[in-house]
Amino acid sequence: MRGLTQAEVAERLGLSLSGEKSWVRRGRLIAKQILEDCCLFHRDAAGRVSDFERKDLTRHSHVYRSRIQRDKRAKSGVWYGNKKHDGD
Repeated sequence: MRGLTQAEVAERLGLSLSGEKSWVRRGRLIAKQILEDCCLFHRDAAGRVSDFERKDLTRHSHVYRSRIQRDKRAKSGVWYGNKKHDGD
């Protein structure tokens, strides 16, 4: 929501300001992970991205399959780390 403050966005979405900030942070982390999974970033001396190149995803397909499986378990709400949570 361009042009709006975080407080205005929170109000429009019916969220608390801290809840809205949590959603923004989560979205940024997801976007960062997606970009880091597919690209190698080159940074200048100040730490800014100066260039990038796409990763060869076929060489690392086993890593992405395991991440997808881990993400599915996490979304199901029953897996924590390497152990299944059977509920209390």
